[in-house]
Amino acid sequence: MTFEEKKERVEGFRPIDDVFFEVLADDREVCQEILRTILEDKALIVEEVIVQRSLKNIYGRSVRLDALCILGDGAKCNIEVQRAHSDDHLKRARFNAASIVTKNTEPGERFENVPRVIIVYISERDFLGYGQTIIRAFPSCPPAYIT
Repeated sequence: MTFEEKKERVEGFRPIDDVFFEVLADDREVCQEILRTILEDKALIVEEVIVQRSLKNIYGRSVRLDALCILGDGAKCNIEVQRAHSDDHLKRARFNAASIVTKNTEPGERFENVPRVIIVYISERDFLGYGQTIIRAFPSCPPAYIT
């Protein structure tokens, strides 16, 4: 590909495209701004970002996270971007959260010590059908997803 062809291809990328999001998410400050905005927390601190983190499971299904952020309070926050519309997005988000907890806890650890996990799921469409861009599961919860 020539430079011009590459440039033309890149100009068509959007933040929701996996390859472009991976480049964006590799910048801790970009992830921090995304999460501050979506979670409505201007004081939120992202300590670390691990882009395209694979959580392997030798007994079953593994998961590849788009961006796993470690927040200043120790919480784990997974930012997922999803353009596909042919999957069960709620089950995918639940599976990702469970995988993060499983990888970050030890056998016998008390559940009160299980890390807080936030899933920010960014999709092209309102897959829940609520006609809203941000949905809160409960009034005290941070936004659960954004389209």
